[in-house]
Amino acid sequence: IIYHNSRKMKAMNNTTENHMNCYFYGRVATKEQLSMSKLSRLMREKTMTAGDLSKATGISRDLIELYICKEKDINKSSEKTLLGLASALGCSASDLLE
Repeated sequence: IIYHNSRKMKAMNNTTENHMNCYFYGRVATKEQLSMSKLSRLMREKTMTAGDLSKATGISRDLIELYICKEKDINKSSEKTLLGLASALGCSASDLLE
C-alpha cells in the first residue's frame, strides 16, 4: 500500500465508506482490496514482485497485478494460469484460490 506522497495526511484523514485515498499497485484501493490476497501473501513470503512472477511464469505483469488487487477474480482464471503461478510460488493451485 502506497500513500500519495504529497497528500499523505490528507489521504489518511479523508476516507470514505467505499474508497480510501491510498494506492494499491498504482490504483485507488477499496477497503476490500486492502485485505491482502492469497497471491500477494505468497509473493511476499517468496519476496517476489509482480515483475519477478511474470518473468517466471510468462503471465503478464498487468494480469498478475489485477489478481493481486482483486480487480480480476483469480478463482475464474484458467487451470494453466493457476498451475503456472503455483509452480513459480512453490505452492498448490488451491493455495491461490480466495
